[in-house]
Amino acid sequence: MDLGEATLHWLHILFGTFWFGGALFAASGTIVLGFIRGTAFGEIKDVAALSTPYGTYWLIGLVAACLTYAYGTWYLSPRANRLSAAMAAAGVGPGGQMSPALTAAMNRLKGLALLELFGFFVVFTTMILMHFAGEA
Repeated sequence: MDLGEATLHWLHILFGTFWFGGALFAASGTIVLGFIRGTAFGEIKDVAALSTPYGTYWLIGLVAACLTYAYGTWYLSPRANRLSAAMAAAGVGPGGQMSPALTAAMNRLKGLALLELFGFFVVFTTMILMHFAGEA
């Protein structure tokens, strides 16, 4: 592994950590760096490489990352923003009492967030599998 590849890998993991931590601004960086890491600095040099174990895991990870990003950005985040606005309009502060309707909406949002966590799990798992598939 040369310095460029090591730096790219380090940044890719760093952005992924930020993404998982909730800073979605790093999600697109994670996906782009993962794409570069798998192609220019990895084993995906042509379409045929997608049929290898590494290529299969890479493709699954890429699709899962894109779907997770899209779900969080265009589905989950707007709902969280609407709930936050509704709580502010109702005068609910941190630790305050919520109406049954707001409590139900919060519980639904928590359930929806589990799907995003599942996406992270799939992406993270494929990253680990790619590492070991590349050594085979």
